[in-house]
Amino acid sequence: MTPTQKSIICGALCCLVVVIVKVFRQRKMLSLDDVGLVVATCFTGSNLPPAVFLFFYGIFPDALLDHTALHGYEKYISYSGIALFFISLAGWYKYIVTAWEKSTEATVSNPVSLVTAK
Repeated sequence: MTPTQKSIICGALCCLVVVIVKVFRQRKMLSLDDVGLVVATCFTGSNLPPAVFLFFYGIFPDALLDHTALHGYEKYISYSGIALFFISLAGWYKYIVTAWEKSTEATVSNPVSLVTAK
């Protein structure tokens, strides 16, 4: 499997988790307002495989790295992988929390919310 395929699959799986949580918790289908959440989740999830690759590339560098300008910067490559991984993981967690929160908008199925809505 190529790195691009791994990124696409991971982004799609993260997106699928958020969509399932959103639909399960809200008890309704996604609306146009949820497109931003889904797209941001896909981008965040697709960053996870490159982050893992960068982390392990710093630990197990390529033999050809000795002949490039990156020689000696292996620990910084690994640090950037760790940073990207945790930033992406924190973003994905935030999107799951956002999907989990119930919306407070007025609905026809809840007539009390129509009266009390501002």
